[in-house]
Amino acid sequence: MTVSRCWDVMESQFAISARVRPQPKQNPEFTSIEQTRMHGVLISTIIFPSFPEEMGHRAPRRKRSVYHCARRAWWLSRFRHQTGTSSMSFSGMPFDDVRSLLSQLNAPDEAAAEGMTKAFHRAGYSGEKLGRLYEIGVWLARTRGAVPPLIGKSGVALYAATHGFDEAGLAEQRAQVDAVAAGAAAVSHLCVANDLSLNVFDLALDLPSNDMRTDASLDERACAATIAFGMEGTAEGVDLLCVGALGAQARLAASAMLLALLKGELDQFSQSERAVISEALAFHADHLTDPLEVLRRFGGRDMAALTGAILAARAQNIPVVLDGLPALAAAAVLYKSAPHSISHCVLASCHGPFEKWVAAELSLQPLLGLQFAGEAGCAGAVAADIVKSAAALAGGVAEVARRLG
Repeated sequence: MTVSRCWDVMESQFAISARVRPQPKQNPEFTSIEQTRMHGVLISTIIFPSFPEEMGHRAPRRKRSVYHCARRAWWLSRFRHQTGTSSMSFSGMPFDDVRSLLSQLNAPDEAAAEGMTKAFHRAGYSGEKLGRLYEIGVWLARTRGAVPPLIGKSGVALYAATHGFDEAGLAEQRAQVDAVAAGAAAVSHLCVANDLSLNVFDLALDLPSNDMRTDASLDERACAATIAFGMEGTAEGVDLLCVGALGAQARLAASAMLLALLKGELDQFSQSERAVISEALAFHADHLTDPLEVLRRFGGRDMAALTGAILAARAQNIPVVLDGLPALAAAAVLYKSAPHSISHCVLASCHGPFEKWVAAELSLQPLLGLQFAGEAGCAGAVAADIVKSAAALAGGVAEVARRLG
C-alpha cells in the first residue's frame, strides 16, 4: 500500500519523511510527491522531480506564473511520453491542454469487440449463458483493443482532499487516510484478498480548497495541475484501475458537480446538504456551461485528480472501475466534454436513488448490488475481481475458439 502526499515545497523548509507533514503557507502547486511504501517492512520515499527544485534552487516569486505553466507542461509531456500521444500542444490556457488530450482519444476498438463476440459464439457461449460476464468480456476487448483482453496487474487508487465548505472534516479525512495506510481499513483487506495494489493520495489535507459557496474551489491553473497529477494513478503500469475518493466532503462536492452538469433535483438530499449545494449552485449559476469550469468551481483537488486518472486510463486503454459518487462526478465531467471518453469505465455499485439516476444519465450499469455506503474503495475492490474473472474467462474462450478454427 502506498501513501502519496503533496504540498508546496517552495514554501516549506521541513525535511520530507514518512511522518513529517509540512504545513503549506499557500495553495499547493504539486511540485513534489512523497510516496511512502507502508506494507511489510519496506518503507521508501520517492520525490518526483520538478523544475528548479531538482537543481536545488527555488523559483523566484515573480516567475511563478511561467514556472507553474512549465511544470504543468512537464507533467503532461511525461504523460504523452508514457502513452504515445502525438501532436500535443501546450497553450497559455491551462484547460486547453486537457481539451487537447480529449480531442486525441482514439475511438473504442469495435473490431476487437466483434472478434471477442465471435469467439464467444464459436466456443458455444452465445445468448445469456454467461450473463454479464459475456458483456464484460466484450467490453474489455473493446477497451483493451485486443482478443483476448488480458488483465495482469490491477490496483485501487483513492484520493483524499479537504473542502472549504467543511473545514471541520479534516480530522475525519486524516483518520481515513491513516487507516488505509496502516492496512486497517476495509478496502485494505479486500485488496489483499483480491490481489490488488492500493494507493491513497493525500492531496494537501491540511489546506482545504476554497469554499464553493462563495468562490471557485480551485483556480484554472491549480485545477489543471491537479488533473495532471491525478494521471500518476496509472504510473504503476496497471491493466485495471479502480478509482474513488475518501470522505463525506467529496460526496457533497460531487453531488453539487453532478447537479450542475446533469441538471438534477435537490429533493433527495438532507436539509443541511441542500443548503450547501443550493448556495453553491446559485453563486456559480452563470458559469455552468463548460464541464471543466464546473469541475474547478465545485470539485476541489480530489475530483480534479480523479478526472486526470480516468482520462489517463482512457488514453492508455486501461479499463476503469468507478467507485462512489466522486468517481461518477469526475466521469461526468469527461462525459459532458466527450461522451466516448468514459467508454472504458464500468460502475462498481450504486447506493440510493441519486446515484442510480446519475448512473442512468451516464449509461452505466452497476456490477454489484451489495449496498456499499460511504466506505470508499470497497465496491471497486470487489467489482475488480468480477472484471478479472471476466478477463480470464474471455482468455479461455478465445483459446477454445482458436482450437475449433
